[in-house]
Amino acid sequence: MQGGERLEVAGPFVSGHDHVQCLIDVRELLETSNQGDEFTRLQEDESTVAVVVGQRAEGLVTKRDLRAERPRTCRVEDRRERTLHDLVDAAEAVDGDLLHQQLLAGQLLNDDFFFDDFFYDGGIWCHATSSLPILLADARAEVPWETQIVTLPAAPTANALESPLEPGTRVDLDPRARFHDTNLVTGGSPWRLLHLPGASRATLERWRTGAAVRAGEGGLARTLVQQGLLRTYRETPFDAEELDVVIPFHGDAVALSELLEKLAGLHVTVVDDASSDPEAIRNAVAVAGPSATLERHEVLSGPAAARNTGLRATNRPFVCFLDADVHLDDAAQVLARLRAALHDPLVGAVAPRVRGSQGASTRERFEARFSPLDRGPDSGLVRPNSAVNFVPSALLVVRRSAVGDGFDESLRFGEDVDLVWRLNDQGWLVRYEASVVVTHPARPTWLAWWRQRVRYGASSAPLAQRHGARLAPVRVDPVTAAALLGLLFARPALSARVLKVAQRHFAERLPASTERPERVAHEVVAMGVVRAAGPLARALVRSYGPLLLLGLVHPKLRRRLVVVLALGVAWRWRRERFRAADLPLALADDLAYGVGVLSAAVRERTWRGVVPHVTKTSIRLSDLVRLT
Repeated sequence: MQGGERLEVAGPFVSGHDHVQCLIDVRELLETSNQGDEFTRLQEDESTVAVVVGQRAEGLVTKRDLRAERPRTCRVEDRRERTLHDLVDAAEAVDGDLLHQQLLAGQLLNDDFFFDDFFYDGGIWCHATSSLPILLADARAEVPWETQIVTLPAAPTANALESPLEPGTRVDLDPRARFHDTNLVTGGSPWRLLHLPGASRATLERWRTGAAVRAGEGGLARTLVQQGLLRTYRETPFDAEELDVVIPFHGDAVALSELLEKLAGLHVTVVDDASSDPEAIRNAVAVAGPSATLERHEVLSGPAAARNTGLRATNRPFVCFLDADVHLDDAAQVLARLRAALHDPLVGAVAPRVRGSQGASTRERFEARFSPLDRGPDSGLVRPNSAVNFVPSALLVVRRSAVGDGFDESLRFGEDVDLVWRLNDQGWLVRYEASVVVTHPARPTWLAWWRQRVRYGASSAPLAQRHGARLAPVRVDPVTAAALLGLLFARPALSARVLKVAQRHFAERLPASTERPERVAHEVVAMGVVRAAGPLARALVRSYGPLLLLGLVHPKLRRRLVVVLALGVAWRWRRERFRAADLPLALADDLAYGVGVLSAAVRERTWRGVVPHVTKTSIRLSDLVRLT
């Protein structure tokens, strides 16, 4: 159906009835592709879309031209315009709860009905993140991947009616979730503004304290889990017989022996990746007992290949990939808590928080506070363009049925980022459990420490070839960029003008039931710009540090770049106490990562990992010009 065609809908708008039931047969209305990324077919009659309504004695008494009443267009992920949202609007007005059930029954939970800045997802009206002034440190753009070297199995259906949470499942509302109005809440992964259906707020308030899901709430709970607003917990007895531990190894057998002692009683497969002393490795595995086995590469192949070898050599339903230099105080307890997160059949992988090991040297003290493997103190879903956009494979527990052939062996660094994002693309959930903590030591020398950071930055180029603009080092919307640039270049009037237009534009698109749209718009838009300043500066310093330092020679840019550098470096300490001894290492850390990003772009002849991504907005330049 094209944007200019007539859209008609039949509906039982019968006067004299307090509650009119509307039954929409979504399967007859449209069919979606298996990937849920575009609408593949509408009704064969392209000029009229018929809605099947409930069989009532009154029959069909109204036929309305909804396009004439609500002349709007919508965008779906393929950016082609549709008018399907008018049908959703009409049915929502008749019976929103039943509409929700019918949409879920039609397996549309993952399909987004975009119109202007909003979309309908699983019974919840959502504000699209692409037009919000929100940017998170290290956030990546949400665009379809471009290359898939390894194909992963698709996740089971995320349909809330087919996969609701079981009654009795304990859930926690994300502590960062915030209510802005009666039924408006912000949060999730990625961050969104959600309009909850019906009287759902009371249910969410109860879940904030860790209550259990009651009968009839499983569908809503599943929807919020998919949105990243709800975390699930279930006491699951740990069974060592269902877990394989795979250790890719290249190095000293002493460290391996110490780790194997902590893993006693577990099924462990060590993959020796062409170590120089294979006999010592063989002896260490033999001492660990019959539950430990050994595989060996005669040629150094890298950690991704070693993990895949271990994956092929084992057969239990869950696999723990564990680096030999990870320190676990109680391995059984750590693995039991991570395994418990996989009680949800849609969770394909889970990872703990990896902090730097404590030590006496300056380098070790810095690593304990600012390890590059540490994803922060807040648990959540792992997704591109979210607060936790990847987890390292230093310790990663996966569902075997989710990972297929495993890691991309052509990647020497960043293979964990690639795997996690491909799991997400296939519909699997990946969880980060910050309450489970393990440690990882700093590199033993300053040169090794520097090279580690450079290699992490260099992984952006090959990852960008596979995942496109998701690897953009900075993701920002035009409103945030214009407002902050106005302040940086001493043009506060420009910033005020942009924010005024953005808030008005946002308020006009809030649901009609919003009691205080102007206040909500101020909290989301204006305060969102303020909150984005630090993460934006941090992202600029992290990836463009060498260029910013070179720019200091320009007299007209010097003061402004100093502001960006100071804010970007200082943002590290938003949760940590400042220590002067950490400052030189913080600068070196960012400089090394930036050198890796820029050098890899030149070496790989691709700028996809360097170019910023500016999201689209429905605010037009004429909106700013007309503002008085």
